[in-house]
Amino acid sequence: MGKAQAPAERDFIRLLGYLPGEAVTQALLGFVRDLNPLVTMAALEALGRQNDPRTVDVLIERLADPRWQVRAAALEGLAFRREARVVCALLEHGAREDGVLRRHYLTALARIAGQGVEALPPTLEAWVTWWATNEAAVVAAWEQTAVQGPVEEDLPAIPLGGGGGATSFYGIQTHSKHIVFVVDVSGSMGEQGGVDAQGRMRIDVVKAELANAIRALSADDTDERGPSSFNIVTYAAEVGVFREGKMVPATKANKDKAFQWIEGLTALGATNIFDALEQAFAIVDTRRMAKQLAQGADTIFLMTDGEPNRGKIVDPDQIRAEVRKLNRDRKITIHAIGVGKDHNRAFLERLAVENHGQYLGR
Repeated sequence: MGKAQAPAERDFIRLLGYLPGEAVTQALLGFVRDLNPLVTMAALEALGRQNDPRTVDVLIERLADPRWQVRAAALEGLAFRREARVVCALLEHGAREDGVLRRHYLTALARIAGQGVEALPPTLEAWVTWWATNEAAVVAAWEQTAVQGPVEEDLPAIPLGGGGGATSFYGIQTHSKHIVFVVDVSGSMGEQGGVDAQGRMRIDVVKAELANAIRALSADDTDERGPSSFNIVTYAAEVGVFREGKMVPATKANKDKAFQWIEGLTALGATNIFDALEQAFAIVDTRRMAKQLAQGADTIFLMTDGEPNRGKIVDPDQIRAEVRKLNRDRKITIHAIGVGKDHNRAFLERLAVENHGQYLGR
């Protein structure tokens, strides 16, 4: 199974999900038991696409996996299955999650229910009541639109609102305890961008937002990945990083150093969004992900007041496509904040919804 660690091999495993047949199902069940979690994740997603009721128990079992990315992959697989027992399992297991994966549960439930987004509950707690009231009607609708065999279409990207949480950045709340903030410090964030009603330049606002968000994190707040952690990536023409190559535990000493670093930020230059996002993904080396899935960020906040115009990729659609590749195994939630009238709302909105995040225009 060693060769299946390569991205091309994992893509092949995912493609097996489109194929019917007992031999394919048995092969995927074998990959689920692979020692490499990246292989397991690809197989779980493929099993769900097969749309075979015999695979549901395997997918539900992995909702208890100690690695949150494996749980996220099981959720993506289960989102193909329109069954009452799947919804009940998601409500049961989702109640045990206290981190960013709660948003993945909301996405999976919305995809399974197949209703208008506005009609669906905004929290897992509200879903329990909603399902008790609407189960019969939803199951009846499923019976009329049942699909046999593998599902060829991709699941829809579901725009979600706020889901609560202790940490907030520009008004977007998150349950995450491991966050990379990717913030725009281009020239338009300074005097070129004008001032708000309080007379503050955008660079001053982002400094205050960063400080408040980091202050809300606590090293005493832990999960399976350890104490809360953070890092900061800034971008103009070039990219800067608060601490190279690693997440920083949210201790008082580290937060004080971050506050000093934030105060020194200045606004100057172009808008290099892609290189900044690439740097955020590189904070934990993806080549070692099979051994380090327990480390690193699970959430990125991207903030900008402009269009991408510098870096390796400047076309918004190509940036989104490359982020999908970078995030296929990482399962990071990406929230996007656009400030002012010159940001590309369509780009940021799609980037967020494709990565389980929320878009907010300010």
